[in-house]
Amino acid sequence: MSTRTTNSGYRFRDCLEATSVRSPGDRQAPHPYTQFYIVPTRSAPQQAMTRKLHELVRWTSWSTLVLAQVIGSTQPAIARALHSDLEAFACSTAQRQRLDDTYAVVSRVFVLADRDFDRTAQALETPGGDGVTATDRLIGGQPTKAYLVAMRVLRPTRSGDMIIGSDPLDPRRRTAAALDED
Repeated sequence: MSTRTTNSGYRFRDCLEATSVRSPGDRQAPHPYTQFYIVPTRSAPQQAMTRKLHELVRWTSWSTLVLAQVIGSTQPAIARALHSDLEAFACSTAQRQRLDDTYAVVSRVFVLADRDFDRTAQALETPGGDGVTATDRLIGGQPTKAYLVAMRVLRPTRSGDMIIGSDPLDPRRRTAAALDED
């Protein structure tokens, strides 16, 4: 039987030809009014990868080049994957792991930034105390350090504020060690 492929990638058998249906006797019997369609389906991991790529671009405003550097892939492969051509984006286990790690970091930063796209992008692009950005840490394969850099950009520590307990030490009740020399 001949098949036809549409512009959107769907394949189906020619409608004018008779297709076969299983009969109860497990024999193939042609039935002229039955059409057979092959609808391409994506597996759940492929759909999850596409969703993660789109959300990373939306949350961070990263270009495909930066996203490719972070994941460890090529820019054309990421561009094709963003346009739903996951067959071209055949990523290895290491790339999937980096995509998952990057998604975990950026999604947490997105929540810390009160779900604001601009603050999320700013937190990932602002250098930390050592002059390295969270994006650079992700490119280097250090998701934990990237999260800490972005978190410190969003929630800087207050210098000078010390925590004082409810029962501060009384200098009159201070004890000295027996062998302490004064």
